[in-house]
Amino acid sequence: MTLLPDWKDVLTRAWSVKFLVLAGLVSGCEAVMQVMGDGFLPAGVGPAVVGLLSALGILARVLAQKEAEEISEDGK
Repeated sequence: MTLLPDWKDVLTRAWSVKFLVLAGLVSGCEAVMQVMGDGFLPAGVGPAVVGLLSALGILARVLAQKEAEEISEDGK
């Protein structure tokens, strides 16, 4: 495997990356809440949100994104 030549632009503009980062943050927050014993969210809400964000990340990965087209046209 090799990195894309414009990997920095992809990391900052791709919606798939944004959704998957959010999924990771929600998952981390859920783990912290479990350790603290805080019943802030009903059981199952955290995993459902993580699952939804992960699914959106996968969907965004396979769909054409306007930002990605602009990067490839600019040749950055």
